Amino acid sequence: MNENKQSSFVLYLIFALILALPMLVAVGQPMFVTAVHASMAGPGDPCADASTAKLSAAITAGGKIVAGTAGKATYVCAIYATLAGTTPTLQVQDGTGTNCGSNTVNRTGAFAPSPNGTEFFLGDGSTVLVATTGADLCATLTGSGAGITGLIDYVQQ
Repeated sequence: MNENKQSSFVLYLIFALILALPMLVAVGQPMFVTAVHASMAGPGDPCADASTAKLSAAITAGGKIVAGTAGKATYVCAIYATLAGTTPTLQVQDGTGTNCGSNTVNRTGAFAPSPNGTEFFLGDGSTVLVATTGADLCATLTGSGAGITGLIDYVQQ
């Protein structure tokens, strides 16, 4: 494992523990982490050298999570997130304009966490979806009081 991947692994482990802390205090029950980042990207997969971006709680209905780059596609390698609100759902889209409001393409269906949790995990570190070249990548949330925090691994090339 190279130094960059080791640093990424430690970052995800720390992030998972930070996400778990409020639930431990609020619920008073132990919580376990079900997924830790480990890239399964094979030879030639752009995700072998992914970047990480923070998903913001400021996204409450829909918002840009990765800005598109002209002439480059965004390859999503993994999304680790905690959803807030009453019966929240998350859908990943790409498009142009404010919050991908134009030329919108749904890249996933609407994901709903299990009734007993709000954690969401998509991907194993290899490419799980590809956004249109030059398009922004956005998250659309539904549910009362919906919000999101987490990380996304991606590559633009």
